[in-house]
Amino acid sequence: MKSVQINGKDRLRWQLGERVKELTALHRTALILNRTGRSPDHTLKSLAQSIARAWQFSEVAAVKITWAGKSYASKGYKKSKWSQRADIKAAPGQVGAIEVCYLKARPPAYRGPFLKEEVLLLNSLTVMVKTYLQNVVYQEHQAKAKAVLEWQIRKRTRDLTKANTDLRRELALGRRRERQIKTYQEQLKSLAEKLSTAEERERREIATDLHDHIGQGLAMIKLKLQTLQGQNANSGLGREIEEIKELSQQAIKYIRGLIFELSPLVVYELGFGAALQWLADHYWQKYKMRVVIRTAGRSRALGEDLRILLFKSVQELLINSVKHGRATRAEVAVRWLPRRLEIRVRDHGTGFGRVTNGEFQPDLKSFGLFNLKERIVQYGGQLTVNSRPGQGALVTISIATKAGVKG
Repeated sequence: MKSVQINGKDRLRWQLGERVKELTALHRTALILNRTGRSPDHTLKSLAQSIARAWQFSEVAAVKITWAGKSYASKGYKKSKWSQRADIKAAPGQVGAIEVCYLKARPPAYRGPFLKEEVLLLNSLTVMVKTYLQNVVYQEHQAKAKAVLEWQIRKRTRDLTKANTDLRRELALGRRRERQIKTYQEQLKSLAEKLSTAEERERREIATDLHDHIGQGLAMIKLKLQTLQGQNANSGLGREIEEIKELSQQAIKYIRGLIFELSPLVVYELGFGAALQWLADHYWQKYKMRVVIRTAGRSRALGEDLRILLFKSVQELLINSVKHGRATRAEVAVRWLPRRLEIRVRDHGTGFGRVTNGEFQPDLKSFGLFNLKERIVQYGGQLTVNSRPGQGALVTISIATKAGVKG
């Protein structure tokens, strides 16, 4: 191609003419793409005929649009060495392109064979076509999804109809199954109680063995070490004997803690009220938390299982107060009523858990308290919690007791 010089007003007039053609092409493309009721094949074919008119040498320009394995070309299109192309990627696996070419060489009016503005125009047209094709793909997917959904609804309706028929048959057997389940639940509850009793008995035996054998054995070792230390004051072994004494004392302390965790023997030996007072002294010595025990009403003898349950419940609530509530003082109020026993444990710590309309809502940190509530309920009792952030917590246990002699 040979250059043709254009200057002054002619050049400006030519540039304005080209811009008008480009804007017209964009407007015409928008109209074609927005027409409703036409297939993508018809739309792309019309577009191929329209785009060629926007180029500098429209009389020898041709366009081909490819998409999803199909081609849509303007009249007279054939491959040419004077061409430009922009790719279309509307969806994964679905690609195409718009190609504009000159069927024979023509001298450019300003520069060429393709203007910079024509490159931009082709890119803009490609974006418009891409958006249109993405919408086509979306509508196709939507139509398929709608068809699948309608099929699933029909199938689900048939399944529900059948299930409803089966359910009516099952309801005829429901009451009998409900009675069976209730029987199984009662059996499981009884089994759980027996298992808990057997576990507590085993723990008590282990704790007793630890106390009678290992604990007392360690205590005798400590005494003999003290005697040995006095008899061999000038032997040069005083430091080693003192270290052995300290190790023995640590072992004794550990064994006592383990015995306490396994089974609170003090409950068996002293009774419920005295055991609570011992527990208060233990928490002062171990955690420096002052626990005040208050008792009202005439005390009665409690069954061994219930006595252990209530003692461990108070123990666990005080542990919660120390570890989670960071409390330094607490009160345990024991109130003996004619047919019930009420225990209220109040601390002045940070509070714990959540309370909604008086009902305790457990979280991960207060799962032990939730488990405690389940055990109390299993014995026919109730456990309620009142707690607010920064205002401590009040836990109330209420459980039925049998009238009996003072214990």
